[in-house]
Amino acid sequence: MTLPVETTRLYVRNLPTYVDNARLRAHFESQGEVTDAAVVLTKADKKSRRFGFVGYKTSDQARRACAYFHQTYFDSCKLNVSFAVPKAEESVCGIRPWSKYSSGSSQFAALHNTNEKKRKLVKGQVAGTNSTNDFEEFAETMKARSKARFWANDDVQNFDTNQKSEEDRIKAAETSNSDTSEDTMHPLSDMEYLRSKAAKCDNKAPTLRVKEASDKSISTTSEPEATQVDGITAQNKADYACNRLFVRNLPFSAVEEDLRTIFEAFGKVAEVHIPLDETKRRKGFGFVSFDTVSDAQKALQNVDGIAFQGRVLYVTFAEAKPEITADPLDKNLSYREKKTLEKQANANQPIGWNASHIRSDAAVGTLANRMGIARSDVLSQEHGNMAVRLALCETMLVKENKDFFSNHGVDLSAIQGALLSDSKSNAKSDIMRSTTVILIKNLPHTTEEDELCQKFGTFGQILKFLLAPSRTVALIEFVEASEARKAFRSLAYRKYQHVPLYLEWAPLHVFTTKTVDIQTSKPGVVKADLIDEQIGEAPCMELRNTLCLKNLSFTTRESTLETYFSKFGKLRKVTIAKSRDKRGGILSMGFGFVEFADENDAQRALSASEQSSPIIDGHSLRVTLSQKKVERKTSDKDGKSTSKIIIRNVAFEATVHDIRSLCGAFGQLKRVRMPKKFDGRHRGFAFVEFMTEQEAKDAFNSLCKSHLYGRHLVLEWAEEEENSVESLRVKAKRDLLSLSTSQKSVQEEDDFSE
Repeated sequence: MTLPVETTRLYVRNLPTYVDNARLRAHFESQGEVTDAAVVLTKADKKSRRFGFVGYKTSDQARRACAYFHQTYFDSCKLNVSFAVPKAEESVCGIRPWSKYSSGSSQFAALHNTNEKKRKLVKGQVAGTNSTNDFEEFAETMKARSKARFWANDDVQNFDTNQKSEEDRIKAAETSNSDTSEDTMHPLSDMEYLRSKAAKCDNKAPTLRVKEASDKSISTTSEPEATQVDGITAQNKADYACNRLFVRNLPFSAVEEDLRTIFEAFGKVAEVHIPLDETKRRKGFGFVSFDTVSDAQKALQNVDGIAFQGRVLYVTFAEAKPEITADPLDKNLSYREKKTLEKQANANQPIGWNASHIRSDAAVGTLANRMGIARSDVLSQEHGNMAVRLALCETMLVKENKDFFSNHGVDLSAIQGALLSDSKSNAKSDIMRSTTVILIKNLPHTTEEDELCQKFGTFGQILKFLLAPSRTVALIEFVEASEARKAFRSLAYRKYQHVPLYLEWAPLHVFTTKTVDIQTSKPGVVKADLIDEQIGEAPCMELRNTLCLKNLSFTTRESTLETYFSKFGKLRKVTIAKSRDKRGGILSMGFGFVEFADENDAQRALSASEQSSPIIDGHSLRVTLSQKKVERKTSDKDGKSTSKIIIRNVAFEATVHDIRSLCGAFGQLKRVRMPKKFDGRHRGFAFVEFMTEQEAKDAFNSLCKSHLYGRHLVLEWAEEEENSVESLRVKAKRDLLSLSTSQKSVQEEDDFSE
């Protein structure tokens, strides 16, 4: 017999007969957070079978409770506690049913054979009665004509009478063999009688309702009724398959991230949704949507019936989520309305655009309000180049917004890194997006903080709200992910004042510091102030409090690492990198990370590891400081900056004077060059060389998010010109080859002309 695998669910035997679910939960709550406690009862008389199941939040709590309560006394009964075994693994562990209530046991088979004999006896009596009636009818038919009544019609049979008499005989036979008596029948109350009549009326015309629903082609299914409508029954599971799963019996403390972690092992998860009730309490069921149907089928086969945080999950296919799209052939909609509806439908796509986007009119309005002048004076052509002035104004506001969010614990480099990754992967990004943090862009300069906060606060409780001093970009964090999705769907591309709102899901770990909730007088809003706790601090760019562990054994668990490194100080998180194999299982990748709450503890653990390498599970670990990599498309291959910058996506209206005026505000220029075509127009990019590298860095960091003549400037570091002998030799060879090719083509043209 194989020992059961450690799970979050315990099997408790030899319980007292009077123990119920509440008392069982209270008895086991001392060793952890109990998510489920159930005493198994008989179906007939609801008596305790003296065993039950207890579920814990984590496997560590279940292991500790199993060791603590095993062979201990519950009142006068000695408990036998072990890990529960899923039904799919009963044959592997060598467990055989023994009770008369469990299918597969000898007592269960004997009990059901007796019931089968009773049914056969009833059928035999009915069949015997039918055969006697048939014989009497045959004898009556074969009588002599002289004895038969001549007025009797032999061709007409009373089918109703025969059918009625046969039904009466069957009912009488069943009544004679029934174990129940009239004394045990309970009288129906008035409400139960009305409900039975309503049920009968509903069953009379089911086809009419189906026909009406099919004619209207409108789905009236709502998510609160998903337990009855959205779940597909087991009979239709084989015939119905989609990319959306319905998961029930979830712990009420489980969040969407916990559910996503389980299902991500079987494919890319598009969306996870756990509905809430009116009191913001989770309903105990949820929906998981995959990108493909095959991934959903694989997840259904592997997750259905497993123990999750102490509860057994039941997974079925859900009805496909209805998609509301605009009809392009609808003549009542204008072109602008169709494009707006199309943008709203695609608003949930995980594509990141310019995180520092500022409207041109908002930049002008902000600058005019600060200087106390009219907007026309800012755009006046009498005081220099208007396009350059507008670009410098936008650059100043972008830098101001970046400094503001950095001071409030928001890592804008994470947003920019997600943007670049999205652009590289052609809208198929692997960057994990937050489900509660939304970046609000394209705001006018007249934005009011209270008004915008109240607009989003109608959809749920707000944990954090930040509005830049320029009032052109904001960031909002909701408490619940479902409320954040509702706000995102409702307000994406909706007009605020006179402009549409551009919403974008922020990447994970966008906050570098933790927040404390402070209730305010505004309904549905919770303000957040920054604190400087060491425990709540997220890792900075250098990650001085995070260690990278290499050469881990594939059998090493997070709990083993936590036990070893906890002696150096308080830990914040321990993770082991994992991947999926071809069979859909999860395997360790051989490295992991240990994050300390204090940087000094991490340095002490690193020093101890350098003196003597820690040996865990027979493997000598290599411990180093973790380094965070932020991909930048604009950085060169060697990571070295130069004094020369390439500016791409330059508008064709721009001139050398515009580029010189724009870049000259950040340092002294050495040379500005714009390559031209044969017709004299430039080719859409420029080279700018500064006197020093520091001036080039300042211009690069400031102008990489700016616009000139409405076009986003894309900056890259130019390669240094090497004047070595080898480089000059390669360049001369290339020029000689191109010269010979041109001479050959000219000679061929002369021969053809002759």
